[in-house]
Amino acid sequence: MSEIGETFAGWKQASVEKRAANRANSALMLEEHKISFSEHNHGAHLIVYGKFATFDFWPGTGKWVQRPTKNYQRGVANLIKTIQQNKEAQ
Repeated sequence: MSEIGETFAGWKQASVEKRAANRANSALMLEEHKISFSEHNHGAHLIVYGKFATFDFWPGTGKWVQRPTKNYQRGVANLIKTIQQNKEAQ
């Protein structure tokens, strides 16, 4: 394998490992904040239940959207913050 091919293979493996770690860590963070969710597709897709809204969340990439809008955002920390703000506002 060429040097470029080896570099790409290493990058791809690191990306796979990072997404797997994101899936595990995001679920733990939601549990720590006592936010309920259901797991789909072996953890690749989570449906997160806030008090006044439901969110689709893909923890591997950090992408999430509040239903029924189509405005995507990123980051489990931002998702948790949004859910907590909705609890306080209502």
